Amino acid sequence: MKKLTFILAALFLFALCPFRVSGQEKGYNDEAMLAEAVTRYNNEDFSGAHRILSRLLENNPDNDAANYYMGLVRFVLGNTSGAEGSLKKAVSLDSGNFWYRYRLAVLYARTDRPELTISIYERLLEDFPKKTELYYTLIDLYTQQGQYDDALSTLSQIETVFGETDATAYARFDLMRMKGDPKSGYEYLKKYNEGHASSRISSLLGDYYLSRYDKDSAMIMYQEALALEPDFPPAILSVADIYRMDSDYGNYFSYINRFLTNPYISTQIKSRYINEAFTPNDPYFLEAFMPEIDTLMENTLAVSMNDSLINMAAGYYYFFTMRPDRAASLFRENVRMAENSKPAWSNYLMILYSLQRWDEYYAATSDAVARFGDDPHFIEQRGVACIMKNDLDEAFIQFDRLIAFAGGDTSVIAGSYSVMGDICHQQGNSRQGNRYYDKALKLEPDNLPVLNNYAYYLSVEGKNLKKAAAMGKKCVDAEPDNPTYLDTYGWILHLLGRSYEAKDLFRHAMLYGGRESAVVLDHYAEILYSLGDRDLAFLYWQQAIEKNSVSGVEDRVPGLEEKVARYKAGQKD
Repeated sequence: MKKLTFILAALFLFALCPFRVSGQEKGYNDEAMLAEAVTRYNNEDFSGAHRILSRLLENNPDNDAANYYMGLVRFVLGNTSGAEGSLKKAVSLDSGNFWYRYRLAVLYARTDRPELTISIYERLLEDFPKKTELYYTLIDLYTQQGQYDDALSTLSQIETVFGETDATAYARFDLMRMKGDPKSGYEYLKKYNEGHASSRISSLLGDYYLSRYDKDSAMIMYQEALALEPDFPPAILSVADIYRMDSDYGNYFSYINRFLTNPYISTQIKSRYINEAFTPNDPYFLEAFMPEIDTLMENTLAVSMNDSLINMAAGYYYFFTMRPDRAASLFRENVRMAENSKPAWSNYLMILYSLQRWDEYYAATSDAVARFGDDPHFIEQRGVACIMKNDLDEAFIQFDRLIAFAGGDTSVIAGSYSVMGDICHQQGNSRQGNRYYDKALKLEPDNLPVLNNYAYYLSVEGKNLKKAAAMGKKCVDAEPDNPTYLDTYGWILHLLGRSYEAKDLFRHAMLYGGRESAVVLDHYAEILYSLGDRDLAFLYWQQAIEKNSVSGVEDRVPGLEEKVARYKAGQKD
């Protein structure tokens, strides 16, 4: 029988051959054909390899190596039953070949037949006891089948052949725990720890004692781990956590500083700790120890200079603790360092938006869209920035582009139509604006913001008030405590001559934030005035004037004071 080692040697020699033969009549013998098939297989020309192997096996069906490679080729081509037949034939022809049996076991594993896989591995282990990978694979197979005793027995064989190690100790503990006997697992670790110096095992025993509320024993184990490996992250963090539980914040910050400023600990682990330990979930801790945490952050930034993960984590911390300028500088630095990173740009835009730095936001979104022009997130951000800078033509273009990149997402498309409708109305093109609202509602008939805006603009135009009232009622029915919806619907009812109904809606709006809006207060005053309640009307108008002096642009009522003065003089328009 030809051995696989001889095949590979022939392949190597064949690769050096300066010419190719193409048939049996030209001296194209079995070995040359097999070498050619292996070359094609390695070059991923599986169909070509299959043709050659088919001819070879037609002439010599008992060529074990050809059957082996035919099994590999058929498996790649998706013919698993054919592959199994070929590999079985190879094994029957040369049962002592490790790779033939090993590949058959892999095929059984890939086709979800664990019993057959285990059977082959067990026999391979008997014949090749020095192959370490077989033991661990067999342990995994036993574990998957819940055969924990067999897995433990195999682990004992590893220890007999290769000796006990930290890896085998942890594996034994893990198997005992999966078996449902964690107590025996920990007892084994204690015994192992007596004769072996291992930071990992000592730290694991520390975790065990801590889970049993024995902080003193846990601290002994953690310190033992750190004596063996001073930079062992799990032990450093566990010691720090014990000090924090004991309110010993001096030692807590000392150990956390030791952890965060260690250049050999990955920044991924450190950034994850910062994100989890210093968040708004514990505001009193952040407030009480802000100077100490600030020092930690700056020390960490100094050690992990120009690391985007640390910059991001520290940036979030400063943002949560109301230092947005420092957060913005860190996010800006991330964009500078990783100019093609979408998360870096996304965080930077987020902080600029939250700070309402519209000039910077407008410029940054322009850069982001230039880099990631096909990303819907950045297209939307650019559209929002243009609206904030009153660049409405460009905003319209961006939301129109967003539809093209929405991938059929109706919520994104409807939202874009809604914004485009708003833009058209702001530019005085109400007809076109209403068309976009109709498009949005065709996709999402219950989109409340669109219904509200549509109803509002119809009321401004004084057209289709019954249609506007129906839309306004739908919004109020869905959200009866929303002051914006109550204002829109109530004002439309007033325009329809149903002021008494409108009054009840505005009284309700006053209870749910309506007093914070100059527009809502003005509308309520108008309704009260129309119903003859002049004193109460002027009271609300005075509140509206006060709000009007501090309201944002969208909530201001132009000419309010002049209008109220005319009403007081009896010169109602």
